[in-house]
Amino acid sequence: MIDRNRIRRAVRVSLALAALTIALAPLAAQAPRTPEPPPDAETVRSAVLELYKTRLRSELQLTDEQAEVLMPLVDEIDTFRRDLAQRRRERQVRLQGQLRGGASDAEVQASLDALREIDREQFEGLRERAERIDEPLTVRQRAQWRILSERFRERVERRVQGIREQRRGRSGPPGRPRTERTP
Repeated sequence: MIDRNRIRRAVRVSLALAALTIALAPLAAQAPRTPEPPPDAETVRSAVLELYKTRLRSELQLTDEQAEVLMPLVDEIDTFRRDLAQRRRERQVRLQGQLRGGASDAEVQASLDALREIDREQFEGLRERAERIDEPLTVRQRAQWRILSERFRERVERRVQGIREQRRGRSGPPGRPRTERTP
């Protein structure tokens, strides 16, 4: 069945983009090209989250009511993950310092216990939020959501890894200045 509203919307978007391209072409030719600084991590994270939400809405064909419920949950999950990741990084740094600084076994065990608690909190928190996301979705949308989320996560991880490898290739390993070897 053809969704005429969807086709009309796609045609309108295409025409708007074409008109915008034609209108801005002369300006782009006149403007001097200066390299822009790379965006900061928060800007990139925010753009990736918005792209994910757009894909989620489109691929799951969410109704307006479903989107009203899901989009705040997606934001909540993002905040939850970032907070836990920050706590994990802090705890890892602390643990590394303890190992280098000769901490007692009890202190090291306390850090390991704290990391285990973060893992438990992450598992439980994500499970609970996934259940809340499932509520307004149909069975097929639930399946699509899981597949989309995994595919999206993998693509982002691959791109991040590629960027890291590019940076290492240009500047050497992180934390070390690049040195030129002389024969």
